[in-house]
Amino acid sequence: MIVKNLTIGLLLYLISSQKVSGLSDSVDVFVIQQEYHTGISLRTADVNLGAWPECAEFKKHAWVDVGWGDRRFYQSPDYNPLLALKAIAIPNPSVMRIEGYTQHPSIYLKGCPTLKIRLSRKQMDRFCTVFHKTYVCSSDGTPKEVNSSYGYKFYNAKGSYHLMNTCNTWVARAFKKAGLDVPVFGIVVAKQLFKALEPYSEKPEAV
Repeated sequence: MIVKNLTIGLLLYLISSQKVSGLSDSVDVFVIQQEYHTGISLRTADVNLGAWPECAEFKKHAWVDVGWGDRRFYQSPDYNPLLALKAIAIPNPSVMRIEGYTQHPSIYLKGCPTLKIRLSRKQMDRFCTVFHKTYVCSSDGTPKEVNSSYGYKFYNAKGSYHLMNTCNTWVARAFKKAGLDVPVFGIVVAKQLFKALEPYSEKPEAV
């Protein structure tokens, strides 16, 4: 019995070690402002599926862009001032948007204000765990996809969107949970987020 338990323990250890095999010790992630939203782009090859198993669906792409926002405004194909006002005036349900793409962010999202931030492997795994824990899942643990259009996939997400909890707040919170000493309260707009993250990054630039 003891030998059997030791064997099972060894197999579990080898499986867990296999999950991170070949992953870099440090990785670069990109914080990118796209018009009214700020998101995060990272290489799918740098993602430990043990921390973010849902990313497996996007592994066929070289890159993945992740964002969080108001459920109605974020999914609107065009700018809607009424939805924008409602989004910040009162707490609203949220969604997480994920997009897979192949080109480097400097090409695919050319012209967008960008910060490049280096994370250790431990920080990266904590960072990706934030995405994993943001999904609202059904009883069987499957993320609830609500829309798939314009090349994006939207999933019901945890947390309410409002003036004091915007996409920029969400990004700051993700880096905070990864282990970076960045403020969360008071981060509302992209300018505040970029200023808070500057000590950990290259200077903001258009890529």
